[in-house]
Amino acid sequence: MRTDLNSIKKELSRLANVDKLKKEINRIATDLKNFDDYLPLNSSAKQRLTQVEKQVEKRFRDLMKTIAQLQKQIDQNLAKFMKSVRGGKTTAKTARSTARKAKTSAKKKASTKPAPAKKKTSAKKA
Repeated sequence: MRTDLNSIKKELSRLANVDKLKKEINRIATDLKNFDDYLPLNSSAKQRLTQVEKQVEKRFRDLMKTIAQLQKQIDQNLAKFMKSVRGGKTTAKTARSTARKAKTSAKKKASTKPAPAKKKTSAKKA
């Protein structure tokens, strides 16, 4: 189970580099604030804007796909972990119950007085 938790941690750190995402979002926000949509654009600027828009949309889709995959993987690993925890709990309960029964039966055997031994009688021969 330790490996699964480590793999989740590695995947999260690889995919969710928060600082990098923040910088990218801030850069895009700054570009959008500086963009004056009332200015007429020439054809090359329109083409460039269309390309950038497509690139941003593609990156967004890829990011959303990655997040969905990561969420699915986390859910699966969490389900496995919970299943193993529940299984361990059941195993522990069973072991504890068995130990209690053994202890109780040992106590009963120790506390029971042995029956008096029968006297051996020898048959008299006449």
